[in-house]
Amino acid sequence: MKSRCYCLMATSILFLLVAVGHLVRIIMGWKVTVGTFEMPMWLSGAVIVLCVGLSIGMWMCSCCKGQCEAAVPPQPKA
Repeated sequence: MKSRCYCLMATSILFLLVAVGHLVRIIMGWKVTVGTFEMPMWLSGAVIVLCVGLSIGMWMCSCCKGQCEAAVPPQPKA
């Protein structure tokens, strides 16, 4: 079950990197356009808050000190 803890850690780091990318976008003033839609800066701020929250939550779940199995629902017996 340790692999699930490592997977949560990796996902936590990925969300943190996405948050840092959006923070850099706000600081540098980069514009992002998808088709004809220009993504507003406030949306990046919301993404930062969301990604940091998810990152912290997943990191806390990954550091459960051997209790990773508790986060996994029990499998039905065959």
